Amino acid sequence: MTVREWIDKNKPVATAVAVVLIGAAIAFIIYQLMPERPPTKQWYTIDDGKTWFKDSIRKVPPFQHDGKEAVLAKVFQCHGQQFVLYMQRYKPEAKQRLEEYRAAEDAGKPANESKLMGLDFQAEFKRPGDKEWTSSLDKRTQIMYPRCPHGKKEDPEIVNP
Repeated sequence: MTVREWIDKNKPVATAVAVVLIGAAIAFIIYQLMPERPPTKQWYTIDDGKTWFKDSIRKVPPFQHDGKEAVLAKVFQCHGQQFVLYMQRYKPEAKQRLEEYRAAEDAGKPANESKLMGLDFQAEFKRPGDKEWTSSLDKRTQIMYPRCPHGKKEDPEIVNP
């Protein structure tokens, strides 16, 4: 029996299959045209980058998690091996300003954009194993430069939650 003969004998089934395929194609096209959704989660660590967990992107590091200080963790991978390249936190004054700004946003109040001025310079960075946090622009650039561990000649890929 040819396909044509089968369709002639099974018109309701063939029609249903065609409708499902057309619906799936339309759904796929609509999905492709939708704008990309902003991320809602990011990685954090409480043990100097040995392990990491995902939580709301709205949290301002450092914050308390399981009784320890949690900081933002930037996770990358090389050759399938995932690792924390660097960590980030905010100085107390900057943390307070950012939390106030986000609280106003969440409450639907007009957020004061001036609270965000200079926050980049109030962020501190360090690599796992480093003793000191730094906000120095020169050191920050070196810390944030993506490279694979153990001298592998490859650019690491960021791992998003």
